[in-house]
Amino acid sequence: MAGARIAINEAAWGREVKRISKKSAERAAEQLKTNLRMEVLAAGRVQTGRLANDWEVAVIPARTLFGYRLAVYTRVSYARYQNDGTRGSKPVRAKALRFSPNGGPAIFRMKSGPIPAARFMERAVGSMKVSDWAQ
Repeated sequence: MAGARIAINEAAWGREVKRISKKSAERAAEQLKTNLRMEVLAAGRVQTGRLANDWEVAVIPARTLFGYRLAVYTRVSYARYQNDGTRGSKPVRAKALRFSPNGGPAIFRMKSGPIPAARFMERAVGSMKVSDWAQ
């Protein structure tokens, strides 16, 4: 029985695996940004478009040799409240809540209603496919 022997250059192999892993992670992060935009729009949580359009990708230091970690995030301060929702609030020491929306005149309310959870982040991550990482 005849056979063949193959010698693998481990250093070159490692560099190639690292390069391919990096490109794959970058493609998936860009696809996740697109999915997040579509999910925010589908949830109807759009007034100015900041929440739908301001998603960024950052590199997180990895602890492994071939590891390459990316984070997809937004700097929009209200993203967490839109995704997770809020419970209603009532005044604690006063008779009414006082709001000044956009720096305008004060509004007084007896309570503020809850914001229902949109869960666009979970849906965007859940809609990722293996092909989002591949070329």
